[in-house]
Amino acid sequence: MPHTTTRRSRQVETAQELAAALVAQTEQTVRWHAALSACLNDAGGSVRHLLELGPGRVLAGLAARSIRTVPSRYAVKTVQVLARQLLTIALANQVGLN
Repeated sequence: MPHTTTRRSRQVETAQELAAALVAQTEQTVRWHAALSACLNDAGGSVRHLLELGPGRVLAGLAARSIRTVPSRYAVKTVQVLARQLLTIALANQVGLN
């Protein structure tokens, strides 16, 4: 699953890059709008779901107001909820609901 960092507004390719990006995002200012735009541009308009991982819903709310073309935005607070949400998305894709 592609991950666009909010610090540099670009996709990371490796687990090591992802780990470094996550640390940087907690220590430095993030560029939310630029990262969201990069994510959508990299996907060529095919983004159907945005998942916010963490305790709040702020980014999912910002995405809802910023990007009306993405039909599904989820705030995911636990690993169990993430697994359930990913399964729901995968099943919906298989039966053509998304």
